[in-house]
Amino acid sequence: MALANGNILFGNGNGTFGTPVSSYPPGGSIQTADSNNDGIPDLALTTSTGVEVMLGNGDGTFGSPIDFPLTFAPSAIAVSDFNRDGKLDIAVGAGTANLSDILILLGNGDGTFQLAPGYFLADNYVNGDNIAAVDVNGDGYPDIVTGSAALLLNRPMSAVATVLPKALNFGNLGVGDEQTENTTFFNVSQIKVTISSVKLGGSNAGDFSVNNGCGSSVDSGNQCVIGVTFTPGAEGSRSASLTITDSDAGSPHVVALTGVGTGLGLVLPSGSSGSATVSAGQTAKYVLSIGGTEFNGNASLNCTGAPMNATCSLPSSVQVNGAKATQFNVSVSTTAPTTGMIVPQRFKPWPWLWAAAIVGMLILPRAGYNRRALRRIARGLPLGFILMISSCSGSVGGGAGGNGGTPTGGNGGTPAGTYTVTVTATSGTLQESVQLKLTVQ
Repeated sequence: MALANGNILFGNGNGTFGTPVSSYPPGGSIQTADSNNDGIPDLALTTSTGVEVMLGNGDGTFGSPIDFPLTFAPSAIAVSDFNRDGKLDIAVGAGTANLSDILILLGNGDGTFQLAPGYFLADNYVNGDNIAAVDVNGDGYPDIVTGSAALLLNRPMSAVATVLPKALNFGNLGVGDEQTENTTFFNVSQIKVTISSVKLGGSNAGDFSVNNGCGSSVDSGNQCVIGVTFTPGAEGSRSASLTITDSDAGSPHVVALTGVGTGLGLVLPSGSSGSATVSAGQTAKYVLSIGGTEFNGNASLNCTGAPMNATCSLPSSVQVNGAKATQFNVSVSTTAPTTGMIVPQRFKPWPWLWAAAIVGMLILPRAGYNRRALRRIARGLPLGFILMISSCSGSVGGGAGGNGGTPTGGNGGTPAGTYTVTVTATSGTLQESVQLKLTVQ
């Protein structure tokens, strides 16, 4: 442990320290860091005229001080790689009556430093404040926080940008529904950053769309919003990535996109057949399941495509459980054919009686005069009766085609063939269907 009074306390490895050893001149604010990249901690401390660095020897002692005069007494220092060149730099709190600023000493990588332009303007820096280096905005560049609650963002002269958040999770969303989330592009440098492309990629990139609110460039210190809309095209986990390519050194910036498409989960469960063969008059039975896809709510059920003289039966609605699938039955009842029959009409004797009377009145009186005529009449009677019967048949039942009866209507039943029966589940904007095969013999 290095103390401002110039002493080093060597650790005992158990949380205690040994006797103080004087190793360097007393100073003000002190920091330890490997300023020459040799793997041995060095010291950086403030003096009454600037900053001095003492390179470590690796045994708890240090070399001769290397002075960096600043013509004033710094209040505090912080060590970090402020320009991200792989070499540690020193931030110096310059709080005096005429100077309220943060100066940067850029490291050369060998334990020496050079004064850089003060691009941390801190008019509210108070003399005596401590300072700390920390990446506050996540752009990879160390920023500075002062003891008086001032925040100084590191904006180097080269193009530097960042995107926050770096991941967008849309959660569960119904298939076909839309949800938009935003990510913000920050230009944290002092020059304009140009954007060459904003693209989607990944296995489910088609489920996402982008609204680029940044255009082709972002001015220094400005920010803009890029909107991403998630429209799941199928059930289950969906993922993609948003890649922003621009002129800064950290390009491209990639934002992970994830979401889950939820649906009603209307399917044929494992072991259930979607095809049935029956004879006309029998009932085809199917088993379907719904749910288990993160969606919870009520869904109405509908069945279409049943053949003529057949009826499809299923529940009118079902409560969908997003955590567990529920089974329900579907049945299609067919109808057997029936045969038509002929019902005889009641016999009407009146035309026959009139015909017989006329024959008797015309023929029989003549028969008494001549036996020969009687024989001729006898031979002609059969033909006369046949003609008489034919003439009267229309009054007996001509509507039945000469069969003396009237046909009754028969039922052909459910026609033989192969049919597609569709079961549809609907809940709000969600709608799913399953097709079932029905063969009637």
